[in-house]
Amino acid sequence: MSLIGLAALIALAALVLWTVGAQLARFGGMLMMATALVSIALGGPILDRLGLLAIGAALWLIGHMLTAFKAGAWRSRAAHALIARTPLRVLDPVAARTGRRRRGQRSTPANAEKNTRRGETAPIDHFAEWENELTTSREPAATAGAPTRRAPSGPSRGAVYGKRAAKVASRYAVKKVPGARTARSVYRFLR
Repeated sequence: MSLIGLAALIALAALVLWTVGAQLARFGGMLMMATALVSIALGGPILDRLGLLAIGAALWLIGHMLTAFKAGAWRSRAAHALIARTPLRVLDPVAARTGRRRRGQRSTPANAEKNTRRGETAPIDHFAEWENELTTSREPAATAGAPTRRAPSGPSRGAVYGKRAAKVASRYAVKKVPGARTARSVYRFLR
């Protein structure tokens, strides 16, 4: 195999891992953990299965970390809790992207002044902005005799009828489609 063929093979493997690697890792990790737990429950050798269980858990966590890195948000509360509440928080791909503060670092006026001297922007005070918007009026004064238009209150008719149609369709599907009620109950439970 030539050097170009090897580079193409590595690029193809990286592309496949980036596109479906996270899903395969999560599914494979869950499958390995389930297999290990079932084998232990049926009386198999525990020490052999603990290694399989650890590898499956690591694979599952790597899959969730890759998904969190790509999406910018955690898809699983369990994976987020495992990363955020253990020393593994240094590997948190979401915290690195959003710039969450470390525990000991607080925003004080002295820290804000130091950051502005270094060229960093000061933190935005959203409450002050909101208060400023309430006190200043940007709307022009209404002229006497000119008709004023009222802003529509509530959602539009299309939004209301669309929601109603969706509710009617879901009720009908739950009544007529076998297994839909169970699927809806499971979805509501997992939501």
